[in-house]
Amino acid sequence: LEIYGVTSRPQDTPELNLTTFEEAKQMDLIIPSVPISAFESTIKKLADGINPEAVVIDVCSVKVNPVKWMQQYLPESVQICGTHPLWGPDSVRINGGLKGLPMIVCPIRLSSTMQSLIMALVERTEMSGFVMTPEQHDQKMAWSLLYFQLIGRIGNGAGVKDTGINTVGFSKLLDLQENYAMNDSWQLFEDMYKY
Repeated sequence: LEIYGVTSRPQDTPELNLTTFEEAKQMDLIIPSVPISAFESTIKKLADGINPEAVVIDVCSVKVNPVKWMQQYLPESVQICGTHPLWGPDSVRINGGLKGLPMIVCPIRLSSTMQSLIMALVERTEMSGFVMTPEQHDQKMAWSLLYFQLIGRIGNGAGVKDTGINTVGFSKLLDLQENYAMNDSWQLFEDMYKY
C-alpha cells in the first residue's frame, strides 16, 4: 500500500509522500480531506480526468451535501462513500487510541465487495462502525456535534472559566469547552452550521 498526499502546506507534513493533484486523480482510492466549504469545488476539479475505476471517500463532518456533490460531479463508474470519523486528535489522545471510537459509513455507490472492505478496515482498527444514510447522519450530528460545539463556543466567548469551586457537571462542561470544542477550527464550526 502506497499513500500519497496533495497539500498546500507541505511544511506541515514532511513525512507525506507528495504528488500533484493531476496524479492524485489517477489513484485507486481518493480521500478529499478539505473544509466542507471547499469540497464542491474540489470534487468538480477531481471529476475532470479522474480514474474511472477510483473509489472516492469523503471525511466531512456533514454528509448530505458532500454526497450530493460526489453523485452530481463524479462519473457513474466511480464508487463513492461518505464517511465521518467521529473523532479527531483530541478524542484519540483522551481515548488512548481508536478502539471503540465511532466511524460513520454511508455507502452510496459502492460494490458489495468495496463496502465489505471498508467495514473490515473499520473493524480491524477496532472502531465502532455505524452504517446510515447521509440524512440520518446529519440529523444526529445536529445534536451531538453542532450542539456541543455551539455550547462550548458560547461559553468561551462569554469568558466562562474555572471558578475554583466547580460542581461536577460544570467541570465536565469546562472540559468539553476547553479540550474539544475550542480545538476545532472556527471554519469547521461555520461549515457544519451552514451545510
